Amino acid sequence: MGCLYSNIDIANLKFLLFYYEELSGMKINYAKSKVFSVGLTVEEGQKVADNFNCKLGTFPMKYLGLPINDRRLSKIELSDSAMKIEKEYKRGSVGIYPMGVNMYPDQLQFH
Repeated sequence: MGCLYSNIDIANLKFLLFYYEELSGMKINYAKSKVFSVGLTVEEGQKVADNFNCKLGTFPMKYLGLPINDRRLSKIELSDSAMKIEKEYKRGSVGIYPMGVNMYPDQLQFH
């Protein structure tokens, strides 16, 4: 099976991340970062991680408290997160921003 990326693709991504650092003034800490690959072998994913001087992450993982996986999540896996979001929404401490709409329990504003 052929590789889904090339060394040029990796170099371009590294350049974009470098450019982001320069424009934003923020620094990416690659020692604390992980690469998550989908559709690559472990060896290919490790090669990408090595090029970025970071670790190879594995699925499943959580991002901002939400489960992320390289396969479809079950209702059970999502239910805990959904219940937490619903609880915070009912308390009024969470706003939802679907495509320019601010929705809070007590107000609805369009931008």
